[in-house]
Amino acid sequence: PLAVLGVVAGWQIAKFAIAMNGGDQAFMRKLIAGILVILLLFGNVVRRYPGLITPVEGAGETGRTRLWFTACMGTMAGVTTMLANNGGPAWVAYLGSLGMRIKEYLATAACLYFIQNLSKVPFAINLCFIPKDTFSIHVFLVPALVAGLVAGRLISGRISERFFRTATQTFALAGAFYLLLR
Repeated sequence: PLAVLGVVAGWQIAKFAIAMNGGDQAFMRKLIAGILVILLLFGNVVRRYPGLITPVEGAGETGRTRLWFTACMGTMAGVTTMLANNGGPAWVAYLGSLGMRIKEYLATAACLYFIQNLSKVPFAINLCFIPKDTFSIHVFLVPALVAGLVAGRLISGRISERFFRTATQTFALAGAFYLLLR
């Protein structure tokens, strides 16, 4: 629910930024890049000091986090996905703190992204982020989506937890820097 609230907040921020900057997206990219870098740094801090986000010793391994952390990450994931289609760093920080195995992580992330992306469609159309004439392109890409799902399922069982965590953080950080330098 807080990710959906974040989508609505992101929609309002986007409307404001577009009105203030005459549609210039450079400001938006820099704002989101800054938020993403902060989220990634914060994610690293909470991994090093799990007591910041867990209510009891060792709770990060059982999937319990403090309410403020859950609320913050969910809301930020909604905001960043609405503004830059990049909610990944917030979800990486949150799901990484739960100590999930790769397949649990991927299944949970897939459900979160599905719900989150579906909830933002009306807002994205309102902001002209999704042009109405692109529907045929989206339908054309469905086979690539299915192929990616199959490939991900095959690969996820063959990589180490450490590599997976490093890769998710690296790609999230690369996305943030791409927005910052673009």
